[in-house]
Amino acid sequence: MSGRLRDKYRTFKSGAEKRKHKITKEHQHERQKNSLFKFFKKDQNYSTAGSSQIESQINKNFQLSDSDDNINSEKVQSSDSDNGEYENIKQNYNLQPKEDIEIREVPEEENCDNEDLGNWPQNINDKLRIYFVKNPPSKIINFNFPSNDEGRKFSVKHYDRIMANGENVIRNWLLYSKSLNRVFCMYCRLFPSKSISSLASIGFSNWKQISERLKEHELSIPHNTAQEKWIQLRMRLDLHKTVDNNIQDNLNIEKERWRSILKRIIACIEFLAEHNDAFRGTNSKLFTANNGKFLELIQMIAKFDIIMADHLRRVCNDEIHDHYLGPRIQNELISIIATKICNEIINRIKQSKYFTILLDGTPDKSHKEQLTFLIRIVEISKNLKYEINEYFICFIHTSKKSGLNLTEEIKQQLKLMNLDLKNCRGQAYDNGANMIGRKQGVQSRIISENSRAFFVPCTAHSLNLLLGDMASSVPAAMTFFGVIQRIYTIFSASTERWTILLKYLSDFTLKPISDTRWESRIESIKPIRFQLCQVHDALVEVSELTKDPKIKSESSSLANYEFSYDFILSVVIWYELLSAINKVSKSLQSESMELSNAVQLLSGLKDFFTNFREKGFQLSKKTAQKLCEDIGTPAIFKQSRILKKSKQFGYESNDTRTVSNEQKFYQDYFLTVVDQAIVSINQRFEQLSHHSENFGFLYNIENLKLFEDETLRKHCMDLEILLKDGENCDLSGIELFDELKIFCRILNKPKTSIDECLNLIESTCGSFPNISIALRILLTLPITTASAERSFSKLKIIKNYLRTTMLQDRLSDLAIISIERDLCENIDYNDIIEKFAEIKARKINF
Repeated sequence: MSGRLRDKYRTFKSGAEKRKHKITKEHQHERQKNSLFKFFKKDQNYSTAGSSQIESQINKNFQLSDSDDNINSEKVQSSDSDNGEYENIKQNYNLQPKEDIEIREVPEEENCDNEDLGNWPQNINDKLRIYFVKNPPSKIINFNFPSNDEGRKFSVKHYDRIMANGENVIRNWLLYSKSLNRVFCMYCRLFPSKSISSLASIGFSNWKQISERLKEHELSIPHNTAQEKWIQLRMRLDLHKTVDNNIQDNLNIEKERWRSILKRIIACIEFLAEHNDAFRGTNSKLFTANNGKFLELIQMIAKFDIIMADHLRRVCNDEIHDHYLGPRIQNELISIIATKICNEIINRIKQSKYFTILLDGTPDKSHKEQLTFLIRIVEISKNLKYEINEYFICFIHTSKKSGLNLTEEIKQQLKLMNLDLKNCRGQAYDNGANMIGRKQGVQSRIISENSRAFFVPCTAHSLNLLLGDMASSVPAAMTFFGVIQRIYTIFSASTERWTILLKYLSDFTLKPISDTRWESRIESIKPIRFQLCQVHDALVEVSELTKDPKIKSESSSLANYEFSYDFILSVVIWYELLSAINKVSKSLQSESMELSNAVQLLSGLKDFFTNFREKGFQLSKKTAQKLCEDIGTPAIFKQSRILKKSKQFGYESNDTRTVSNEQKFYQDYFLTVVDQAIVSINQRFEQLSHHSENFGFLYNIENLKLFEDETLRKHCMDLEILLKDGENCDLSGIELFDELKIFCRILNKPKTSIDECLNLIESTCGSFPNISIALRILLTLPITTASAERSFSKLKIIKNYLRTTMLQDRLSDLAIISIERDLCENIDYNDIIEKFAEIKARKINF
């Protein structure tokens, strides 16, 4: 054998060298043992990968089956550390875990460690491959590379390839893994071939032979093939000419088309909801009669819009089946829009911190009791100024109207909105006993949980009750309003009689009297006050033309009674009283009304009643006498029969009239009505006066400079106690006193309003925080529930007699879109579409 030509230059190691080499290999194998287990973590939960093949790291707690039938080996030609060749045997074992473990899922590109190839997933899909080509890892340079048992370690000089002419060329494909202390070929790792190299799989760590191994690898065919694929993919990505990009471009075009369609659908939904219109008709088919306003609106847009026209063409030609025009999609989009508005309101409430609860109830057309829930806050507007806003939240259906049940409804709604009841500083309701009861009412139950939730009865409701007290204080007043209602009824009951009335009236028409409508009494008296003669002539014509004896008798008697001096004087008196009350009521119904202005208005109304009691009768007499002259009626009170008492003895004198008819009218009618007004305004606004005593010193801050220090300090300390609930307190009385002493000198403008003071404080960058808190709480206190009453108007329009089967959620969603339309117009359509796509899996990619 030694004489063969091929053995001429061969050398053989000695036995000692072979034994030394064997020991070295055993040490290397020992170091590499269990290296795959680094990719696994033990856990109590165990998840299986199913039938799909997942390259995962296996814990040592697995045991191998001894059956040879379960082993399938295949030899693969490759290189090893000794002679550049090694065999990679792919074995499928029957694995049985001794205990539950967790198999890590293949990470996505956002969760993958981009800088360490040792942590890359074993199987790399196209999505990850494109990501790594676009974002290649950086080389590890400034790092203290660990040494192996032989004292060898990786060196950064291996990143460069030395050419024959001595130049260095960077090996872009070579990367080092800190976690495994190995080097990898990035190209072969991303684009593996059948001939799997250690540089492309588990990494290479034989630092003694790394130079030879790197030279051999970069000249191998699999590496050059992988490098070519890398360069081609990088060039296609730079030019955006990959197959995936072409598909993605088509998907983006289709995505934008569907987004454009949805934007038009959302715009139609917002338009119909803001105008309280019904969506559906008797059918839901395109281009058919009575298919509803929504589809009709879509069809109208398609006449002028090519995108919607193309969409309807595809739907009609059965090219697509997901048209997103059905009732279910409408409800989903309505709910998303309403939720966006409600979330915006909740964010504003949280930013303002303090809020007030407004609650009122009414039955709807389906005979269900509906509670309207609103929130009042003081917030900073876009122009950096404080303003008062009252936001509608929802309608709540309730079957029980007790104070306990209504309180639970309020607490449940605040919980859904993630609002703390402790931040509530006011509550306003109508004057029902279940609301304002001092023991079992809603306000008392809320105060028991939060003593700073000050109750303010609705001043508009209270004024209406004051009118009721006045109208029922004397029988003559009840008769007067009864006659007013009879005049309206006799004309409104017949179209012919109403036509006769319109022939005479040119300015105002007759209005009915309602106990709930705040302006009904003044509106019913005004036409008769200024068109007395015309109404009389209409009644006379009705009595002459009608053939109904009942109508003839009634119209004739009303015409005679209308021209009586008592009735004319009553019209003048009541018009003066109701006009003054109506002006105050109108002002109080404003959302921006504050406590200080409300107290001033009510105080002025009380002064009006007092002055009218002294001078009003004589002034009303002069006005009534002038009216009598204009219509030719004598200004004489109706003579009343003298009541005669039977005589028991003959020496008893005859009954004589002690007072005149005018004096009797003045005492029994006029004074009784006006005195009742004064008494009622003191009783019904007692709570408002109480709040005014606590916050009154803040109404005119510029006047505080005239206060003595002890007086002002007492007001501040009392306010601190009032705004304290347990250990929680809104402000410091001592600090408030110090701030007011400085702030009152800054104000140069006389009669500076509270909101102007807040804006001035805001401009000082928080120099007066306690004053700001006190004024914000003062402005947060409610005055009326007029906004709640206005929401009932929307309720009656939305849920009319044709839409009584509407569900509660849809009713609230449509109402908040209609009432808070300013917020609705600021919602971005793209946000609605994104939320629409997130709710559940869609067949269309938006």
